[in-house]
Amino acid sequence: MNTPIYSFGHAPVTEYNNSENEDETKMDDESFHQIVLNYEREYDMQQLFQVIRNTQPMADTFATLMMQQLNLLVDGITEINNNNHHHCDEIQEQHHTSSLTNFYYPYPPINQTGPIAEHDRPYAEYYHLNRATIAKVFHFQLQSTNSDERPFRLESKMFAITSCTNVSKERVKDKIIQVFGIHNIQYICVGEDINEFNHQRYLLIQIIFKKKICRKNRFLDLITRTFCNYQVTHHACAWNEYIKRALNFIEYGTFKSTRSCKQKQWSTVLSSSWLAKLPASTPVIHHQQHMPKATTTTKSDEEERRRCENTIAQQAFKIAETSIDSAIDFIRYSIPMLFLQSSSWYLEILKYIHLRAEMEADLEGNINKEYLWPVSFPECTNRLREIIHRWIRHQFSRVKQAKCLILIGLPDTGKTSFALSLPGRVNYFQGQWNSDNWSDYARYSVYENIPWDEFYEFNYPNKEQLLTQSGKILATNRWRSTIQINVRQPAIVLLKPEEAGSLLTIPVTDHERQLADYWKQNACVYIMGPHEYFLKPQHRTLGNNEVH
Repeated sequence: MNTPIYSFGHAPVTEYNNSENEDETKMDDESFHQIVLNYEREYDMQQLFQVIRNTQPMADTFATLMMQQLNLLVDGITEINNNNHHHCDEIQEQHHTSSLTNFYYPYPPINQTGPIAEHDRPYAEYYHLNRATIAKVFHFQLQSTNSDERPFRLESKMFAITSCTNVSKERVKDKIIQVFGIHNIQYICVGEDINEFNHQRYLLIQIIFKKKICRKNRFLDLITRTFCNYQVTHHACAWNEYIKRALNFIEYGTFKSTRSCKQKQWSTVLSSSWLAKLPASTPVIHHQQHMPKATTTTKSDEEERRRCENTIAQQAFKIAETSIDSAIDFIRYSIPMLFLQSSSWYLEILKYIHLRAEMEADLEGNINKEYLWPVSFPECTNRLREIIHRWIRHQFSRVKQAKCLILIGLPDTGKTSFALSLPGRVNYFQGQWNSDNWSDYARYSVYENIPWDEFYEFNYPNKEQLLTQSGKILATNRWRSTIQINVRQPAIVLLKPEEAGSLLTIPVTDHERQLADYWKQNACVYIMGPHEYFLKPQHRTLGNNEVH
């Protein structure tokens, strides 16, 4: 509905707001959950990591160095904070369980040079043993129980389970996520095996948690319709390799051993202490190691080249934490020939580094705000404060179809200070579009000093999509290449009166009337009066670079 008309100068404009009751009907179902957004970022990072691993250029020595450094980062990555997530388990399941993709790690690992990634540690330690030997050496209790009469209690960071069942691997994996919540789970592996004696089908299950879990009920018996064996072993690496060796398994997440261990190199894996302990008659499987190709350069030249490339990789990773574009430029200028061969892969790994740095900053609360709404604005005029509170209440916390807030007002009234004071990470744009300033996981977006009718000239994506939580849309990067961004943030647009353009004119043509109707339905437009402000004007001359 149209509320009273406000005017600035000679052009009338309507403040567009639906009734509070109409907005209230969708609030509960569409409430924005920052925690879920954090998990979506973590989930997307895992998918990106798989792409990086599976498409690594094998003949590129610089790519190998970058991958080695990335593996070190991933193995020590900061875990998601578990303390405040219990209330959103159901929401997470709706967002994740129904759409989880089975991540694919090459098995056996393709890259067998340099440091051993944590996910590949089980293979690196036990690849020389066949399945029967692994079960014998580690005393696996593989037989399922026929009764649930004994007292049941599990308290561990890793569960090793078997079940004689015909239920699919995917259903069991989804049930595990439903029971424990995705925020508690580090890794799931569900494998399938046929018993060679009774020819029955068994599921072999491994669950690794981010912290120790206590369970007093047999949580998989109902879905598998059997009495599962929940205490096969406490050896996480050996059980993981045993499951995978059958070559019929699915995974979720990244394997992380429950026991800390000094990182090993692939070149030293053959000297494993387990190999030395085995009897001479023990069956051993021999795999050919991927050895580096011989080069014609001297050893000192090769070491110097590797040292130089390693330094470039470290610096590129550091730059990528704040700017992907600057990092890719740095690599292009540093190693131009290699860049021509593998630039797309370099870009993907730098995206991962940027997301990781962003995630850690968010989790640690390292988003500094000079102002915080509403406590930093005690002098905000009453009507303006009322409008802002209403928009925050009804629009800021929506996950879709939130109306953008368009504020039209004079400089030196605190519009920018307010817009940047809301909670969470913000995509802030001023002037030309720059994809490096965009984050799919920001809490909201702010657009300032971009003339309303010139978004296209400033290279912004479609304005109707960009400002209205339209999901995945197309945009351009600095090289005018097409990229995809996920617009799930509410938006705030800050305009001076002279930048408002068609927002302050009466529509005449059919096209103008259609646009006016569109923004009537999808925006809250408010023209600040000459005596309205967030921060009381200081009545001083502004410098050329000052923004308010």
